[in-house]
Amino acid sequence: MTPGFTGAAIDAGGAPVLTRWFAPERAIATAWFGPEAAIFRPAPRRPDPDSIPAVIAPKGPAGPQGPKGDTGDTGPQGPAGQGVPTGGSTGQVLAKLTAADYNTGWVTPATGTVTSVAASGGSTGLTFSGSPITSSGTLTLGGTLALASGGTGATTASGARTNLGAAASGAVGSSGLTMATARLLGRSTASTGAIEEISVGTGLSLSSGVLSANGGGGASEWTEIASVTPTGVSSVDFANLKTTVYNDLLIVFEGLSHDSGSNTTFSIAISANGSTFGNAYVITNSVAATAVLHGGRIIPNFRANAGLSASGPTTINDLGQAASLAAANSAWRCNGGIDAIRIATGAGNFDAGTIRLLGR
Repeated sequence: MTPGFTGAAIDAGGAPVLTRWFAPERAIATAWFGPEAAIFRPAPRRPDPDSIPAVIAPKGPAGPQGPKGDTGDTGPQGPAGQGVPTGGSTGQVLAKLTAADYNTGWVTPATGTVTSVAASGGSTGLTFSGSPITSSGTLTLGGTLALASGGTGATTASGARTNLGAAASGAVGSSGLTMATARLLGRSTASTGAIEEISVGTGLSLSSGVLSANGGGGASEWTEIASVTPTGVSSVDFANLKTTVYNDLLIVFEGLSHDSGSNTTFSIAISANGSTFGNAYVITNSVAATAVLHGGRIIPNFRANAGLSASGPTTINDLGQAASLAAANSAWRCNGGIDAIRIATGAGNFDAGTIRLLGR
């Protein structure tokens, strides 16, 4: 085909057909083609391209993706959207005028009046005065908030603690606790427990917050702590000794006898807790059935862990015979101090006499 032409056609019988093609300079021309030779002959006139049928080749495969083009120019500003409507006056509010979207406007809110306001504490224990208010006034709160409503049901701190079952706190002097005059705080009851009031014993005085010993130290007089007539029993206990105000103990035997019918012994045992006693120590041997003993035994500083126990110089019996108590001096040991003393007979029971316990 002649260079520059884009197409030519011959029918099935070899006859030439009128063909349109485009030269590079886009000039439109026609030519007849025969089987013998291809002869180009310019058309006598330029035909109308739209009136001549074209022979189009089949569509080829898609070409590769071309490069991304440049970003286009920014478009013009759009119209303003829906916002708060203009207008309105002081005190008006924005409200929906209909159910349609964006249909809002400024409206004046409705107004009203209150004719009466009342207040009540109900079952809380609280009260109100000045109720009801019909024009103007003041509601005043009073009463005491009950326990069931989260209050204390009391108007004082001590009353509130009592109602709530709470213990006083802080220093004893500022805790709100009360006690009798001329008492000390401590505990005389055996075992751990609540604080108790302790009375000031003979030979001591409590005044202006000061506890004083009358008579001066070891020279103070003996004070009886307990006295027992042990008829029909084989032992006598003196307990809770460490709760007393004394430092020295004196055990006095007055006319003490037994009913065993034969010679026996009298002994003494000590305890640090009032329940567990150590081995008994014999303070007199071979006490005859007819013997009646008098005398005493002193235990200085019984609150210490150890000490000395000695009998007094006048331990004799009614028969004029020397008794072994006079020579019965012994050392003792009791961790934590002596809290109880037990006097016992080796056989039978005591049948007469008195045992006295004194302190100083």
